Amino acid sequence: MELQLLIEDAVKVMQDEGFHPAYVAENKKTWEHLLEFADKQGCTEFSTDLCDGYQALFPDSSDDNAQHGQHLAVSRCLRRLEAIHDSGNAFIIRFHSPAAYNIASDFMQAINEFSETEKDSGLSKSSLIKNFRPIRYLFEYFTENGYTGFADISHGDTIKGIERMLDEHYSVSSLCTAISGMRRFFQSIPQLQKFAVEIPRRMKRVVNIIEVFTDEDEGRIRGLLQNPGELPHRDVAICYFAFETGIRNVDICGLKLSDIEWEHDRINIVQSKTKRPLSLPLRSTYGNEMAYYLNYERPETDSEYFFLTQTKPYRKLNTTWGIVCKILEKAGVDTSKYSECGTRMFRHNAASSMLREEVSIDHIQETLGHSSKDSTMRYITTDKDVMRTLTLPCPIGGVMS
Repeated sequence: MELQLLIEDAVKVMQDEGFHPAYVAENKKTWEHLLEFADKQGCTEFSTDLCDGYQALFPDSSDDNAQHGQHLAVSRCLRRLEAIHDSGNAFIIRFHSPAAYNIASDFMQAINEFSETEKDSGLSKSSLIKNFRPIRYLFEYFTENGYTGFADISHGDTIKGIERMLDEHYSVSSLCTAISGMRRFFQSIPQLQKFAVEIPRRMKRVVNIIEVFTDEDEGRIRGLLQNPGELPHRDVAICYFAFETGIRNVDICGLKLSDIEWEHDRINIVQSKTKRPLSLPLRSTYGNEMAYYLNYERPETDSEYFFLTQTKPYRKLNTTWGIVCKILEKAGVDTSKYSECGTRMFRHNAASSMLREEVSIDHIQETLGHSSKDSTMRYITTDKDVMRTLTLPCPIGGVMS
């Protein structure tokens, strides 16, 4: 089919299917660049070879997030054009290439069996992934050293593997949160149980002072949320919800229609990370935005999830990162001066605000959904007035003032 005509048809198909106009325009722009590329190649007809040649102009990169994102965006546009060419359907199936692991087959089989068992443990998907990584790194290390089975492993090998992980993949504080999964794996394999003692029971944690927005930036964010202008009500609701309650990103994405008790002004969820129930007030700030989104913006779909993507096929959100970043940029917040961004920063700020308002630690723990009070106590570092009372006076002239 002639490429120019196919592009015109593709734009019409997406418009008829109800795709967001901005997303249609984004695809059209990429297709027009494809048309320019075809003209330089002396081609007028659509072909997979033509798409492959154009895609090669946008190589993937695991080290450059912007380059990786551009590669994926171009790939989606080309796959959508191919789908319309082949079937007249604008919808495509998401896919990704599975990661290739250099792990001996016997090791990999045992890891896969353990992973299936872990899925029944009630851990969240993110926790399962976090626990899997150090196991993978350890057995890649064993495989690189020529080990093909558990009988090849000797005392001291696990310690060396962990040292290698600390050199190449983890800081001490980040590895300590995932080491429990490795210990469970060793206990599940009879040949490895004797080596489980080599896995540290505790690792030194580095507890940093938690970062929060400056008073000026907090004011900018609150001001924009109160007067959002033409921003989508979905995005305002999400940011208001996270900003005032400190709810986790994964729980926003997983929020279901049935979780909201409109008549009682409550939101009741089971937290993805801790599996603990959490009940939050449905305040007018984010509640009004959520109600408007539900009545006027949310696509008509059978999905049980509250917040959905804005383009077809309508799915639950996987992340709120881009939404939060867009709000912060619109508010005029310079995110480069902060080490973190996204809802995690909103979470820190919500805890800090509650502390300044002299809310009890128990209540903050309940609101943030912490399973341990130790996790909540870390937020005391965000209260400058409290921290000043915990510092020793500076000696002047050898005399404590």
